[in-house]
Amino acid sequence: MKTAMKRHTADSFSSFLLLLIFSIFTLLLSGTGAAVYKNSAAKLDENYTSRTAVAYVSEKLRQHDTAGAVSLTEVEGCSALALLEDVSGERFVTYIYFYDGALRELFMRASSQPSAALGTAIVELADFTVEQTDAMLHVSAVSPDGNEHSILLHVDS
Repeated sequence: MKTAMKRHTADSFSSFLLLLIFSIFTLLLSGTGAAVYKNSAAKLDENYTSRTAVAYVSEKLRQHDTAGAVSLTEVEGCSALALLEDVSGERFVTYIYFYDGALRELFMRASSQPSAALGTAIVELADFTVEQTDAMLHVSAVSPDGNEHSILLHVDS
């Protein structure tokens, strides 16, 4: 009877030990998975702002890429892209510029005077530049975390 009791105790102990080991590995695996997810989400966030800004500007440039429609200008001392278009016979301009820590867009009549503070914030950035050489525009955006993305675009304007 004592051997049956010892065997039952040993079986219970080994079952408990197996359950304990399984629980520990489950917690370790969950912790590792959470850390990987957190790191991936942080990397996606870092890249989101600068990539979004560059993609947004390149799409706007492609939409307005006709002769004389794209130019570089200034809005209250801020370097800006000016995108001209005709809407129902009236001239409008879309200004895209960096002001107060954000990429901004301002759509207004071409005859009106732009104000940098009136633009709609598109995405937060640390810096944004547009440089023109010949028929090429170099668009560069730096996220608040310091990630930089840039693109070189050919424009007909």
